[in-house]
Amino acid sequence: MPCRSDYLEQTHEEANNQLAAQLLVYVYEALRRDVPDWVATQASSYYAHDTRSVPLLCKVIKELTPRQLKQIVYDGTNSTARKLADWWDKHQQMDEEKARRARRATADKRLRESALNKLTTAEKRALGIS
Repeated sequence: MPCRSDYLEQTHEEANNQLAAQLLVYVYEALRRDVPDWVATQASSYYAHDTRSVPLLCKVIKELTPRQLKQIVYDGTNSTARKLADWWDKHQQMDEEKARRARRATADKRLRESALNKLTTAEKRALGIS
């Protein structure tokens, strides 16, 4: 039986953490800011485990001016900027989907509470709710 090493492969989360850290390095350098040591470490780590880079990258991009956004994120001549733009577009879509699910859950909770408030104690007992 041949040897297998697929268990050593980078997980999806590790790849996402590493990519976010690499993109953070790019953004910090473009802004002429010092790159935090932990970001640089995660950017070069195949098994990047620190999840702070994803929300930090999101925060840093949201704080960019429109001009900086165009120069750093949406520079079509720069391959790293294109990767960042792809990451940012997907991240915004996931954030919107998460917000949509949260709004739906809130609406469902309110609807459930409204429906339950219309039932008598006997009806709730019969339904096994009380």
